[in-house]
Amino acid sequence: MKNKMKKTIVFDFDGVIHQGYKGYKDGSIYGTINYELLDYMKELLKEYYIVISSNRPAKQIVEYMNINTDLEFEIFNKNEKNLYWEKDDVIGVTNEKAIGILYIDDRGLKYNKNKTPKSNIKNIKMVLKNKPINDELIDFLKDKIKENEDYIKKLDYDEVEYSDLIRTETLKEVLDFVNKGDE
Repeated sequence: MKNKMKKTIVFDFDGVIHQGYKGYKDGSIYGTINYELLDYMKELLKEYYIVISSNRPAKQIVEYMNINTDLEFEIFNKNEKNLYWEKDDVIGVTNEKAIGILYIDDRGLKYNKNKTPKSNIKNIKMVLKNKPINDELIDFLKDKIKENEDYIKKLDYDEVEYSDLIRTETLKEVLDFVNKGDE
């Protein structure tokens, strides 16, 4: 009986399950298998459906994994009448994008729907330059700048120390540097 309450988690193959991957080369699976992750996937199968979504031929992955692991893998032929993987205790494998609630990929970048398109584009540009932006760092710097400015505002003019002003300017310079991802 199918459990309609289960959701699907989608894993990439190369770089996630198949480690030591350095390009498609001759198409063979030449790296090592991440057995620690497979053990965790066994646990996940109790509450979720699991699909491997890869550019590789699904048949190649299924054959290799069924021989080299103790999990069961089947080809998931996704089409208009069969959009969802719904097999308990079996991992589906497809070379199409599967429908899921979570995608685990070594090359993924989260597009944050709560940020502006400009902010997301900046993150994309930073990753392409190999300098990912840390949103927590930016928020931290903004908080520290505001905190320091609020502190200075509470002081009388003659109580403000040069170090307080320098601290604020230094934080602003660091924030400007971090934000220059689109140049």
